Amino acid sequence: MSRNSPLAETGAMPKCGEGGHHLRFIGAVVRAAALSVGLVPVVLVTPVVAGAASAVKSFTPSSSSITSAGRKVTLTAKVSLAKTCVFSLTPLIDGFPTTVQCSSSSLTKTIKVPANSVFYALNLGVKGLGDRASTTTRISQAAKALSGVASVVGQEDSYCAVLTSGAVDCWGFNSFGQLGNGTTTNSDRPTAVKSVDGSSFLTGVSNVASGSFGYGDSYCAVLTSGRVDCWGYNEDGQLGNGTTRQTDRPTVVKGVGGRGILTGVARVSGETYGFCAALTSGGVVCWGLNSDGELGNGTDENSSVPTAVVGIGGTGTLSGVASLVSEATTMCAILTSHGTDCWGYGPNGQLGNGTEEDSSFPTGVKGVGGTGTLNGVSSLTGNDNGTNICARLSSGRVDCWGDNSYGEIGNKTIGIFTDSSVPKAVVGVDGTGTLSGVASVVGVPGLSNCAILTSGGVDCWGSYGDGVLGNRSTNPTSDVPTRVVGVGGRGTLSKVTRLAGSICARLASGRVDCWGPASSSGYSSEPQAVVGVGGNGTLSGVRSLASDQNGSICAVQVSGSVDCWGSNDFGELGNGTTTKSSVPEVVVAAGQSTRT
Repeated sequence: MSRNSPLAETGAMPKCGEGGHHLRFIGAVVRAAALSVGLVPVVLVTPVVAGAASAVKSFTPSSSSITSAGRKVTLTAKVSLAKTCVFSLTPLIDGFPTTVQCSSSSLTKTIKVPANSVFYALNLGVKGLGDRASTTTRISQAAKALSGVASVVGQEDSYCAVLTSGAVDCWGFNSFGQLGNGTTTNSDRPTAVKSVDGSSFLTGVSNVASGSFGYGDSYCAVLTSGRVDCWGYNEDGQLGNGTTRQTDRPTVVKGVGGRGILTGVARVSGETYGFCAALTSGGVVCWGLNSDGELGNGTDENSSVPTAVVGIGGTGTLSGVASLVSEATTMCAILTSHGTDCWGYGPNGQLGNGTEEDSSFPTGVKGVGGTGTLNGVSSLTGNDNGTNICARLSSGRVDCWGDNSYGEIGNKTIGIFTDSSVPKAVVGVDGTGTLSGVASVVGVPGLSNCAILTSGGVDCWGSYGDGVLGNRSTNPTSDVPTRVVGVGGRGTLSKVTRLAGSICARLASGRVDCWGPASSSGYSSEPQAVVGVGGNGTLSGVRSLASDQNGSICAVQVSGSVDCWGSNDFGELGNGTTTKSSVPEVVVAAGQSTRT
């Protein structure tokens, strides 16, 4: 699988299971079955006896299947011509392996199985007069669902969930330590993010940010104290700790210029191999890669510690910032005055300042047609792997600027010679009038934009690759907004509250409808209702949606659990397997080895 990330550069591909099958050879022939989210089948191994001496005649647990809460299990065995018997388990439990004296007799051993550990391989080995024999069996547990989830964020085959307790659990791809659990091993189920010193677990987290679309192998957590802890890939200093060494557990972001620690942070936004933090004071600091001036500090030099974003024209410092939005190596700030300043990469006009050049300091986005400045901005698109930005205005209108190769400005023009370095008003459906009544605007991966209307409908425009416009058309592009149709092509989609991924809509009822590459059938040019867990009924009770931006979607339930579906090469579905699923699967809770 191709990954648009540092992995592709190194060629280092992590090992992953195949369909969740587990094989185990302990001096024996193994008969194995597939691991599922629920109960793992018992695997029995035919005893192998060396010569005609020591032998294991039987070895069974008192129960081969137990609940997720864990309990005591008694192991019963019969051996012959033995001197010592060794009980061992995988994964390890305190007190094992243990050796007991034995002969030709029956043995019993009781173990206390921790909660939600999914399965254990139990081995009994005996040793006699120079002879050895062993056998293995397994016990399984029902999977306990991840619970108490406040929010989920994803990037490049991994996810992190912020819990209502203030802790963070992550799962999926982990070659650069982006799961923050002290390892670089992929995990097909959530694992707890460790504390900075590694002695306990990260707590007091308010929100978590992932890296920019297509470049995400780092996470940063904003703590309720206003501090920021980051972990994962760090070649360009994107962890902000003064080094370029990756780390598999959180590290504290330093203060501006490397002095002390960064404080007073409201939120963090990821860009290409870097991050910017909006401060409660209204200022902005950035760190990491700076090849296109995206740190906004007046230079093009990378920085492994935060640097202050300077003011318009490169003087003073930027102030009055309400929120930040990134678009690869372009960064834009929405101001408390409802204007917008952008900096960084600009060859397609995406800075909106009337030029097609990079800028290492903020520049004001101009008004429509290049007159005055853009005002009344309430939200911006971003983080969608494009070179085009759209602003939703307080009037309910949408203005776009930048790349227009596929008609993503939505103004009835299209092609590489129609890029715009100043905002242009998006026209109405089918090119009539001006688009209005917009509640929010979202950038869709694949050079498209969609507007959620106050009526609950959705209008999309730009590239129609993989059916992301949702209008059943066979046209490759649309340079004007088109109405997304309803499920089955009947009527129009309605009661939409938010959009995510490529592309799914959360409805006011808590249902989810998807189209394009996110649909359950693979690719669909019209919305399809997402079915319930395991393919039963219809998914409901969804509070929010998140995507890893690489083929999977996760839905956070009102109840605090999480269901995911789609690709699963690295365990990004969090269900204890690496088998892809076209229907939602329950994300299981962190195992006993990461949080008890």
